[in-house]
Amino acid sequence: MKKILLATAMAAAAIPASANASVIVSSLPEFNGNGAIGNTFIGIFNYVIPVGENIISAVLTSRFGNSVVNSSAQGFLTVEGVQVGECLNTGPCSTGPGVPVSFNFLPSQFALLADGSADLFYDQTGCCIIRLSESTLTITTGNGVP
Repeated sequence: MKKILLATAMAAAAIPASANASVIVSSLPEFNGNGAIGNTFIGIFNYVIPVGENIISAVLTSRFGNSVVNSSAQGFLTVEGVQVGECLNTGPCSTGPGVPVSFNFLPSQFALLADGSADLFYDQTGCCIIRLSESTLTITTGNGVP
């Protein structure tokens, strides 16, 4: 009997926590800045983490440039103070054709996202206008730990 219980417990432990995962998606519309140098508030991602679940992955996606112009001013994109992208003055993000942004948050950064909102900022360091396509924060949650 002990062998059967042990085998059942081992089989249950082998099921990945992501089997009961929830995928949460929060998006912000494309953005055109005003050309001012400095930190610009882009928007707030709002979402709800299901009760009893933990964040097991989080990814931000966007693109420098949007439907108006396919490039952006130079600067740094941040979520909750974490740098998630940069547009340097020597790259295609500032001179066209734009560059995709994709950032995978580290497990040590999940606590910054746990309260159900995350601020997106762009610290413009160079000429011209900040332009971003739609920005999306995709969070996967589950009962396990990351």
